[in-house]
Formats: sequence, C-alpha cells, structure tokens
Amino acid sequence: MSNVGSTARAASTEEEVVFSGSGGVPIAGSLILPGWASKDHPVAGLLLIQGSGPTDRDGNQPPALKPNLLRHVAEALADEGIASLRYDKRGMYANHDSLPAKQDELSSFFSWPALVGDARAALAFLANQSAVVSDWVGVFGHSEGGLIGLDLSGGDQEPRPKVLVLASTPGRPIGQVIHDQLSALLEQQQATAQQREFFLATDARIQSEILTTGEVPFDVPSGLAALYPSYLGPFLKDELALDPVALATRSKCPLLVINGTADS
Repeated sequence: MSNVGSTARAASTEEEVVFSGSGGVPIAGSLILPGWASKDHPVAGLLLIQGSGPTDRDGNQPPALKPNLLRHVAEALADEGIASLRYDKRGMYANHDSLPAKQDELSSFFSWPALVGDARAALAFLANQSAVVSDWVGVFGHSEGGLIGLDLSGGDQEPRPKVLVLASTPGRPIGQVIHDQLSALLEQQQATAQQREFFLATDARIQSEILTTGEVPFDVPSGLAALYPSYLGPFLKDELALDPVALATRSKCPLLVINGTADS
C-alpha cells in the first residue's frame, strides 16, 4: 500500500496543520509525509488518535509522562512510506484558545460525539491530502483512541477508516477497566479491606449514577475525583455505555489488535 517501489528514500516532512473539527472548532495537528510522497506518487495514510485524559498529539502528558509514543509511530510509518496525521485534543495544548470560558459549556464541548466528530474531521482532512490515496486511509487508536476508532468504523457516516489498528484498546467496557485498575492500585498501596470495600463500592455507585443521569454525583471522594470531573458527566455516560466487542462486531473494516502482556 505504501507505493514505495524503487523510489529513492528521502527525508520525511512534517507540517503543522489546522482543520475544522466538530462544530467548527479549530484543531491543530501534525501531518507527516514520506519524502517521496506527492500528487504523482500518493501514499497510504494513518490517523493517529491518542489515549484518554490530557494527552497531546505525541502521546504525552507533560511534564511527568513523555514517552512520545505517537511521534515514534508517525516517524516509523513515514520510514515505511505511510503518511500520518496526529492532533491535539480540542481545548488542549495548541488548541487551548478554543476552550470555553464558561464552566457550563464544558460538558457539551468535551462530549463523546464531539471527540468522535473531531476524529472524523481529521480522517477526512488526511484523506483529502493530494499526496495521500483517499481509499488507503485508516486509523491507529491507542487506548481510548481505539474506542473512538471503533465508533468511526461501525457507523454509516463517512468517512470511515479502511483499516483500524487497536493498540492497547480496552476489550471490555471501560467501567470494568476502571474497576480493575482501581482494585490493582489499592492492592499496590496495601489498602485495608475496609478501604478497598469503600473505594470499590463508591466507584460502582458513581458509575451507576452517571449511566442513569449523565451527571457526576456531587459527593465523589477526593481519591476518585481525578477519574470523574464534574463537567464530564455526559461524556462519561456515553463512554461507560460502550461495549468494545459489540463495536468491533459491527466494524466495516479489517481490524488489527495489538496488546502487551501488561495492558489492562
């Protein structure tokens, strides 16, 4: 698919780009093209979607976490003759200026449909590049990014990815993942039986209330507050309701699943 053939390898080029996401929100990203890619020699393309939380286009959560995962993937793809696009999430990093000033606007701004809409707009932007073959464009989704990719691939709305790579993407509902990760963390911290019972039962109650009401309850304890910001109620309701297996079953493209032994 990469259309490299006998063409001499040349250094890849990286360009800062901006496209319109869901609702017209400007989204900044990085487009990398292999050095030989052109209108006359178009290549395949892959949209790279990062995981959950305040993760930037390179797969980092600075200042503490900087593995540069998606940057490394993009550079490796370029070496193999594949273009890629990665972008900062709405309202974050290069897109900070689009963050609503009013607290009551954050819920709709960071909704699940908005994030999926941004990814669909990014996929269309990549497919429309003259140096990219529009029918050879797929998605590489890391963790939560894979759930967004699954949502993109199964519906009737265009564009849809022609191939989907799921890297460390949950294979069970995210609520169960949170429960298991919380349980492991409590064990690692040598929590007492009473503490374990309190936090796991409270987490289950919070998830249930969010699924029922679309709102984060007001009494989230400080130990769980980072998982459940109040403005993310609608987003969390949609995400908690997702079944990755069901999404994969209705996917209309080939899937490649990549998981490590330590992935949860």
